[in-house]
Amino acid sequence: MILDDEALGWRFASGRRVAESLRALAEDMGATPLADYAWEVRDGEAVARHLRRVTPIGLIAVREDQPAPDGGAWSLRAQIVTLQQAVDIAIVRRESAGDSGFWELHVGDGNPRPVPDPELPAAFALVRAALEATARG
Repeated sequence: MILDDEALGWRFASGRRVAESLRALAEDMGATPLADYAWEVRDGEAVARHLRRVTPIGLIAVREDQPAPDGGAWSLRAQIVTLQQAVDIAIVRRESAGDSGFWELHVGDGNPRPVPDPELPAAFALVRAALEATARG
């Protein structure tokens, strides 16, 4: 899955800015998209939206913070790190006695995220693309 401008606009409150940031990184750095994975974390009315994009030259991380309605304006951060710095990308199956288990995505930032079943293909594609890009070196 690679999110186009319309899909980014749908997922992110600052969708136009996310698309512009990603386009600038791609044009300036040769960061052709290989795979995307996006998720959001809610804390009351505040929302943090995340995107990880694998490219041949590195992993692009996007984070958009949208505070509660009375908490101010949103903020956006996009950065690119080398794939060597992102070696912790992995998808892990977690199970314990008495539950059916779940998949968890690790993206090198120390904050693993559960992956809902409908999003498993995108998560696997992200990890596969990162491993293949790293192997090409």
